[in-house]
Amino acid sequence: MIHALNEFSVNFTYRHRETTWLIHRNGSDAPVARLRKPEAPDSLKPYQVYGGPQLDELLGHVANSIALAPDGRRLGRVRLRSKQWGLRDGLSTDEEWTFAQDGLGELHGQPMGLGSRARHAFVVGNLMDNVLTDVVLAHSLRYRSIISEGFELTRRPGVNSRYDVRVHDPRINRLLVLSAVSYFESEHGDADVRKILPSIGGLFRL
Repeated sequence: MIHALNEFSVNFTYRHRETTWLIHRNGSDAPVARLRKPEAPDSLKPYQVYGGPQLDELLGHVANSIALAPDGRRLGRVRLRSKQWGLRDGLSTDEEWTFAQDGLGELHGQPMGLGSRARHAFVVGNLMDNVLTDVVLAHSLRYRSIISEGFELTRRPGVNSRYDVRVHDPRINRLLVLSAVSYFESEHGDADVRKILPSIGGLFRL
């Protein structure tokens, strides 16, 4: 069951008029869950999450900012606020990520590791395009608060969008974690050119 996973990977696939993710338990080739929507990845329509032995049991719904139980009950929200401040010869931009789940309050996402810090550094941000940074460096966020050790997500370096997730607090709802991954991918997944395929009507039959 997806809610028992403490470490897992997320692989995105893009086809004509369809966006799909596969969730794998670390060390296993067989997916334990599948997220799908018959739309481009930037559409507002949420993903449907399926699990079970045949990946045909509806577990809930995931969008960039919210996750829903199968009955439509809201499980929490993920937010992003960008801020800018002036420095000599230009602007520097940073991000404030928050993850709010009932009973756990608000967790804040902080960049972790070389790739993440490089993205948020003024000098590097002006010298390197973010797409290039994605190709050569991992990009990680660690969410936590004073009452929860939270979780971390990492986009692996490379052109294709692949993520590793590690949950440090078993109370964290995994569907809401996937919402955080979805939001992060929408902001920082530009290196994966396959994302345009669902938007190109009729040109590809994949």
